[in-house]
Amino acid sequence: MPKKKSTKKSSGFKSSKFSPKQLALFAFAIAVVGGVALWTSYATGRVDLGSVEAEKMTLPDGARIVKNPNASKQLAARFTKPGAASANFTLPKPADSFRMVARYGNPCTGLALNATIDGQAVASNVSLSSTSFKAYDVKLATPIASGSHALQVSVSEPKASCQSCALHVFNCGNFITLDRVIFSTSKTTTPMDATLSGTVTYGPTAPNCQYPRQCPSVYCGNTQCNQPLANHQIQALDASGNIKAQATTDKDGKYSMKLAIGHYSLKLVPTVGLGGGTTYPVDVKAGANTFNIAADTGIR
Repeated sequence: MPKKKSTKKSSGFKSSKFSPKQLALFAFAIAVVGGVALWTSYATGRVDLGSVEAEKMTLPDGARIVKNPNASKQLAARFTKPGAASANFTLPKPADSFRMVARYGNPCTGLALNATIDGQAVASNVSLSSTSFKAYDVKLATPIASGSHALQVSVSEPKASCQSCALHVFNCGNFITLDRVIFSTSKTTTPMDATLSGTVTYGPTAPNCQYPRQCPSVYCGNTQCNQPLANHQIQALDASGNIKAQATTDKDGKYSMKLAIGHYSLKLVPTVGLGGGTTYPVDVKAGANTFNIAADTGIR
């Protein structure tokens, strides 16, 4: 009798040509490559420094707080016409980027967000492209220093028409919902070094001087109202009172120090003149900064 053909189906896989040891080595290599990729992604990522929730901002006419389960705090701000929301915020460290999390209400296109920080435009006509919440990234040309700042986010009505009508997009029944604004810094970015320099003087050094100008000899002989404060220590303190940098003035009262961008209080050690523990506030920005100090001795 003829032999019956086997009805057993082939699995479609050929037997492996690699030994278990080789397969283990391949698996290890893949794991290493994947781990390096993950680590690179982590190391070059960003650190969020803080956020401003839209529902906590001062809203314009036509905007209101709405519930939304997809928002960060289940609350967001809905804009039904052009306007600007504002809020103050504080950064613990300098930020080099931020992102606005927002969505629009229907397929009408052309809606845009704008932002200013401390009155300076930092984002213009950021077009929205999703009806779901999406983060729109903005890279700052100049990092924002640590400390307190004023934020304003505005919604614009571009002169564009939507597909179903010749009216502006807001008149098409559209709206924008803003969830929050998140400030961040790159994990690979170190604080930008800046220089702070200037001249420290003290005066008046004799009665009847016209402080803080130099006075004619008829008032105080050969003595100027302000004299350079030579060989004196000056410290830069952060918000917690920690010394971040210090320098000693030269014979002409000049000083120079390196700092990360941010807000500081300068202090003379020991103190000079009125006010005992007087400090001098200064904002240090990227690059060269100049700040002169004229300590008042109280002599009149």
